[in-house]
Amino acid sequence: SFTALHFDYYNCMTTRGEDAPAKVHPDKLYVQGTGRTNRTQFVPYSATDLKNYRREWDNMCTAMDGIFAWIEDSLQKNCPQQFEEIRMYTEMLPSRISSPVYPFAGFVLNFNVATRIHRDHQDEITGCGILIVGNHKGGELCLVEPGVVIEARNGDFIFFLSRQISHFNLHY
Repeated sequence: SFTALHFDYYNCMTTRGEDAPAKVHPDKLYVQGTGRTNRTQFVPYSATDLKNYRREWDNMCTAMDGIFAWIEDSLQKNCPQQFEEIRMYTEMLPSRISSPVYPFAGFVLNFNVATRIHRDHQDEITGCGILIVGNHKGGELCLVEPGVVIEARNGDFIFFLSRQISHFNLHY
C-alpha cells in the first residue's frame, strides 16, 4: 500500500440517464431490476481528500500552474481526440467548476508508489496522465500489451489509455 491523495471529481457511481425518458423528472425514475435508486448520486461529486486537504490542494495547484498549462498544451497538440473527450467531461462538472489541471477534472498524487499489474477501469473514456516528480532511480512504467518499459524521469509526462492497457511500475 502507498499514500495517495485524490484531488478529483468522480462520476463513476452516478446513475446513468442516457436512455431515460426526456419528459419524466429524475425523482420519478428508477433503475429496473434494483431494489432502490440512489438519488443522491445524480451528479458528479468531489473526492473526500479534495475537501479535507483543501490548503494542500491550493498550494499544489499554485506551484504546478505552469506545468499544468504545459500538459494541457501538449495533450491538445499530441492527442487531440482524447483531449476533446476529456474536455467535454470536465466542462460538464456542476456549478461550472474550473479545473486547474484542465482538461482533466482533477489529479491523484501518489507518494513512493510501486503498483501491481492493473487497468484503470474507472477511466472509461479518458486516459491516464502521469507526471513524474522527483529525482530517483528505478520506478519504470511498464505497459504490458505493447511490451514497453518507459524509464521516466523528473518532469516527464506520459499519457496512455489506462483502461485498455495493463500497466504497473517497478520499484525504485
